[in-house]
Amino acid sequence: MKIFKTKAKLWEINKSVNRNNTLSVRMSTYEGKDRNGKTKYSNWTANFVGEAYKKGLEYIDMAKPFDVILTQAKIENVYVKEKKRAYYNVVVFDFKIDDRKEVNTNDDAGQIEQNYDESIPEGYEDMSEDVPF
Repeated sequence: MKIFKTKAKLWEINKSVNRNNTLSVRMSTYEGKDRNGKTKYSNWTANFVGEAYKKGLEYIDMAKPFDVILTQAKIENVYVKEKKRAYYNVVVFDFKIDDRKEVNTNDDAGQIEQNYDESIPEGYEDMSEDVPF
């Protein structure tokens, strides 16, 4: 699943010990309200690569948490047959700092009303046409 224009709060940024040019980032995203009206958030560990890696290096020592907009990212589910287990991967290709005051408070599942016609990251192969449903 591709992710564009989604707000996130970054809690921790570290250089990955297992992957070159990758940051391991602990973040959360606004998911809406539950049936009791309480705000819901999802927590993720994401790999920041490409432009996100370059930008993220500048913020490793910044006071956390802080708000960003994920401008190019994806979530994928990978099944490892030998282990009979599925894993999710969150990969962020680019982001920008969100300096607006109303961050993470709207009810639109974190989506920002903007034009979605931005370029796809170089090397990303869209396989959505091959999905059987």
